[in-house]
Amino acid sequence: MDGSRAAGEPDAGRPAERPGRLLRALTSPWSWVLVVCVGFTIPLLKALRAELPPPLPGADRPAQECRLPDDAGATRALSELHGHLVIVSPLPMANAVERDATFDGLRRLRKRLRGLGTEVAFFTISSGGDAAALGALLDAKKARRPTELYLLDAGGEEFGRLAKISGSASASFLLLDRHGRFRGAYGESQEELDRLVTQAGQLANWVEEDPDAER
Repeated sequence: MDGSRAAGEPDAGRPAERPGRLLRALTSPWSWVLVVCVGFTIPLLKALRAELPPPLPGADRPAQECRLPDDAGATRALSELHGHLVIVSPLPMANAVERDATFDGLRRLRKRLRGLGTEVAFFTISSGGDAAALGALLDAKKARRPTELYLLDAGGEEFGRLAKISGSASASFLLLDRHGRFRGAYGESQEELDRLVTQAGQLANWVEEDPDAER
């Protein structure tokens, strides 16, 4: 042998090349921690810089009350639902087609608000029917839940009274905060229902929107 080094053969007298800086960075656990932190920080900063919606009116209003019997004859009160956001709506019972359409619409609304969990309760005022008819409907629809009250209004005037107090006599839905104050009135259109869902989420997730009465 002539002692010459074959092509491509490492030189025994030279130290092995160390990995490049980029490779060392990619294999460092601290680099991945930094990547994860940046990934969480960017959306957080965007959220903090996002413009908050204007506060809903009505925080200075008095709490409302309404007492009506349920299908079992027990008197139930709107104030029982304090601590929840409450959606008040009418349920006409005289016409079966209108009744079922209204009930199914309420069920779709509840599904849209499902993400808020038990934050939202329903106070539904039925008219044009008796206790037996309301009880049969609730059993058929499996609609008996602690946060859903269905009441009987023999005179058919109670929802109209509440709607007038809210400032919108033609409303189909009323939104009350956790303290029983009117915070919104809505029609039946898709646009109005979208607004109801948005504003219910606003009240549920922004503490300053729903201050205590003494604040």
